[in-house]
Amino acid sequence: MSLALEFCETHLLERAASQLEDPIGWVRQLSVSKQCEIAAAAAGLEDGQVLLPLLYDIHSMLAGQYSESDVTVLRELSPIFQVQQFGVGATIYSAHTAHREGHDVVPPLIWLFSGDVEHIWVGDSSFDTQFGTQFERIANACRVQHYQRLEKAALVSESCQCVGFLQTSVCFFAAMPHAGKLFAVLSSRCVLLRHQQYQDLRRENPKAAELLFVYLTRKRLVQFAMLASRPMLSL
Repeated sequence: MSLALEFCETHLLERAASQLEDPIGWVRQLSVSKQCEIAAAAAGLEDGQVLLPLLYDIHSMLAGQYSESDVTVLRELSPIFQVQQFGVGATIYSAHTAHREGHDVVPPLIWLFSGDVEHIWVGDSSFDTQFGTQFERIANACRVQHYQRLEKAALVSESCQCVGFLQTSVCFFAAMPHAGKLFAVLSSRCVLLRHQQYQDLRRENPKAAELLFVYLTRKRLVQFAMLASRPMLSL
């Protein structure tokens, strides 16, 4: 019986991907992993695409809800993201560390694929940023203490799901340092979008950049709605 069901499901998935104009809308009721498979096939992505959880998240946020949405753009977006593994206790982002090491102090956008990541308030402006005073005012107004946890993301195992993006988007789009620190509590696999890669995409592929911006803005709205009952500091 199970073999028969598996055969039917495989046959229907292949038929959906090859014959239907909008296979994504047709399989909303299937498992997330099967929906990812169909999205990958429709977008022409390679088998084993490591970014598939994020690319599917982007598509599912836009498909059928944004008239300019185009599943094939997922293939054009994939090169701008960086998949990175972080060991226990490793810093994912800290403006102070980035400044000391001569790296860009603008925070990346971060999605978690597996592991456990914490985001704490540091408020460290010792690298002489003009935004130090503003950070202090924000912290005082929100009653945030140094090293207070702002958010936590955890995903037990890798699947066709991701968590994020985490709350660094204000400073990302403002091209300014972020007063928080993100680090791996457990060994964690993350996807990072660096500010420079986003700027390059805007210049080289405006259509893909627009779709990405719409996704990011809508995702941020969803996050705010989820957190409406317990306001948090968002930078």
